[in-house]
Amino acid sequence: MANNDFAYRFTDERYVTKTELPRLLGSSLIEPFWIQIENYRKANAKRLALRSLTQIPFFVTMTPTIAHKVSQFQQKLENFKSSYLSLSEAPRVQERVAQFAKYEILSAINSIEKTQAGDLSIKAMLNGTYRESNFLHQPLLGYRDALKKFEDRYLAPITEDLLAEIYAEILGQQELVSFYRNSDPRNIYSVATVNRDYDWAPYGDIPGLMENLFSFIANDTCDYLVKAIMVFYYMVYVKPFDAHNEAVACLLAKYVLSQGGMEAAAALLPIEGILRPGNERYRTLKVEAQRQSDITYIVLFAIDYLSGQIDLINAEIKKATSDIFQAEKNRVTKNDLPKEPERPVEVTPEAEKPEMKEVVVEPKAQPAAPIESPTPKVERIITGESAIKIPENKMSDKEIREYARYILETNPNIRKQQAFFYASHATLGRYYTIQDYKKATKCAYETARTSMDNLAAQGFYKKLQLKNKFVYTPIKQGE
Repeated sequence: MANNDFAYRFTDERYVTKTELPRLLGSSLIEPFWIQIENYRKANAKRLALRSLTQIPFFVTMTPTIAHKVSQFQQKLENFKSSYLSLSEAPRVQERVAQFAKYEILSAINSIEKTQAGDLSIKAMLNGTYRESNFLHQPLLGYRDALKKFEDRYLAPITEDLLAEIYAEILGQQELVSFYRNSDPRNIYSVATVNRDYDWAPYGDIPGLMENLFSFIANDTCDYLVKAIMVFYYMVYVKPFDAHNEAVACLLAKYVLSQGGMEAAAALLPIEGILRPGNERYRTLKVEAQRQSDITYIVLFAIDYLSGQIDLINAEIKKATSDIFQAEKNRVTKNDLPKEPERPVEVTPEAEKPEMKEVVVEPKAQPAAPIESPTPKVERIITGESAIKIPENKMSDKEIREYARYILETNPNIRKQQAFFYASHATLGRYYTIQDYKKATKCAYETARTSMDNLAAQGFYKKLQLKNKFVYTPIKQGE
């Protein structure tokens, strides 16, 4: 085999590590072959404006084949951005796709941070229906909020100030009481006598290393994908904070991606999944990248992983578009409503508001902090004691069932029928009656009355008196 053919095979066709080569060659005598591979890679290396902790410049191998792969993936990112941003004309589809992607993102952060949140809790965080007071969940809530802010300010200058804002958001602090690490958790070297593999940078070096990182972001001319992955890798490599380094690394990389061309769509790119615990392939490549200062390992791994994730999000775009189009097609219209009686009592925005007074319901338990529930929007025409409803569901039947189950799991004072009623009757600004509950659950009037009073006592509704009857309006649920 010619030298270049051998090097091409183990660089362009498969970017092998030195530890993989003996198995692939079937021999432990690999030094002459590895030298050929290294020479080929160095001949096609692009040096980056960042150095390792041992002061060796990082580089990325850009053979024509690898450069083409990077270019193809950047085009895939561009196509994904166009597809997602074009959904602004179909906001319900865009919201569903965003929820799909963010669920995967928060699930990954949940694993990384070991926050022990269940699937229903993660969905509640995203839907605005989270009711728990679990301090372990703060990194998840903070990451959700930081991701939301990212979508509004993705063009913010990438500076130390932005880094501090991200870190404070994840911590849930208004102002940071400390910033970079001022100590090392343990010995600087994880394998001091063998390969000097750093688990993190010495704390005294962190300010200078981070200054180098921001200079790299501002001045290096490499492809924006390579730059984002270098930033992602470097933050985890240095570990400048006492906690949440992986989460901050992911968000900082998203800012680089957004300003490279992805715009707000970068928020949905689930790079967090690369760092899931148990991803042994990434752990191996991370060590090889450190030992050789070769970031190509991480670039190619990220391309392969993210390409599959983008395919999943694109499939969800198609599915959501189809589902919501079908739902719109089958939706009830005003022409489907029965004719109004001769003397309807119509409640409209222009009508004079009747005098209401709040009825105090003795609580059985301390109500949770108010949070908004993304439950179905309902158009109501009230005639006497009944209500005709035109559903405009944001949540599917499955999501309503999951929300009801979440309510049951987080509030033992709520019964199953009560949870299901609230999950599907929680549109802010609307008023529900005891008759609504009675008809929805097919129960006796007294059961309906005590059920609505219990929901009010638990902080789900506010009970009001309208002339000689009671109505219940949903309370904005806090996050």
